[in-house]
Amino acid sequence: MVRLIPSDEPLITTLLWTVLLSVPFAALLAIRDWQPLSWSGVGWVLASTLFNLGYQGCAIAAYKRAHASQIALAEYSGLVFVTLAGIIGFHEIPDWWTLAGIALIIGPMLIRKKNTGTAKEIPPAPAFIKE
Repeated sequence: MVRLIPSDEPLITTLLWTVLLSVPFAALLAIRDWQPLSWSGVGWVLASTLFNLGYQGCAIAAYKRAHASQIALAEYSGLVFVTLAGIIGFHEIPDWWTLAGIALIIGPMLIRKKNTGTAKEIPPAPAFIKE
């Protein structure tokens, strides 16, 4: 999808559209179980939003500069780090289904990376996708 973003569109514009389009869906999901937020809760929401925007900005910039197959392993490896953060920070021990899911997502990429050795030439994108 990032390849469809015009190359001259500023990153902040892409992030703005992402937020504006996702807020109504998040609001629909939150209405049913809404509870008033404390000020510390507002702080956590703001911190989470800033980190999320930082991640999205980095991901969009990376996908604009490289092919998705070159970025996927790094992005999906985040599952491992999030799981470790859950274990260390929240004492949440993942069940076998979680570990199996992580293995099913990351395993094939590791095997493919090992078998291919060096990166192959990426064929050119169709004309309607080029930046």
